Amino acid sequence: MDATPTQIRMYRIPLPRYPVTVLAAVLALGLAGCPGAPQPEGPPAPRVQVLTSGDHCGRESPIPAVEVIADADTLERVLARTGLHLPEAERPDLDRHWLLLVHQGRRPTLGYGVELADPPLLPAPDGPVLQIRARTPQAGAAVGQAITSPCLLLQLPRGGLHGPLQIQDQTGDTWATVQPPGAW
Repeated sequence: MDATPTQIRMYRIPLPRYPVTVLAAVLALGLAGCPGAPQPEGPPAPRVQVLTSGDHCGRESPIPAVEVIADADTLERVLARTGLHLPEAERPDLDRHWLLLVHQGRRPTLGYGVELADPPLLPAPDGPVLQIRARTPQAGAAVGQAITSPCLLLQLPRGGLHGPLQIQDQTGDTWATVQPPGAW
């Protein structure tokens, strides 16, 4: 075969007479966002705050559970029963907030615990989902032999959630479903 040199042709592309106008139009479209892109819906999720946690909260059953705390008397009873410490200065205003005590259940060793996941709240068709992480000791880890009952005390705003609240762990298991105070 004969090798023939390849010819390169150059074309001149006419540019608009007003490049600043074209650049401004392109930037305006970019800043406006894509019309098909998902836009955030509704108000932001209510803030969930961890008030305190403990490893020995007194739960005898190995089954996870939750308790709704909507008034000061109930809070005092729960703190006395669980041994959780919440200084007076850090006590929530229970007219504006409600509390949720999440129990992991009785466990045979140290190394277990309950944490708030990130993000803590997810929208769902049947009502919001509060995500938690159940911590377990690593396989083969040396852990102290002591019976524990980990728990986590959370604060949520009154009126911030609508519908039942599901509490789920990182595996998707539902630990409980509760009605926020005011939704009863």
